[in-house]
Amino acid sequence: KASPAKRLLAYLAQFPGHPTDDGNAVALQYLAPKILLTHGIEDGTVPFTATSDAARQLRSCGLEDCHDVYLEKTGHQDVVMHFMLGGMAQELVWEFLFQTCDFQRKSRIQHSRL
Repeated sequence: KASPAKRLLAYLAQFPGHPTDDGNAVALQYLAPKILLTHGIEDGTVPFTATSDAARQLRSCGLEDCHDVYLEKTGHQDVVMHFMLGGMAQELVWEFLFQTCDFQRKSRIQHSRL
């Protein structure tokens, strides 16, 4: 049996108008979400270069909508706390969503009240 990835690529290849010479690029372009990678520059747990390496690898596979952002004066736990309690990292994600998706400012207010 073929792996799930190979079965997916075979499925995508059957649709007219999609390039079939590079099934991986087809899968990434049509199925992958927009990606935002964030990392604190002063992270002592995971070096921020790990994020830049990951972004480079994703782009080399054909993923065009991959963004990497680095937060100055921010460590590993700081980013986690920003996401949980509000802060620079959380604001950055909201801005990314508003700029790249069809969200409206009103939807942020509704979500923050949940």
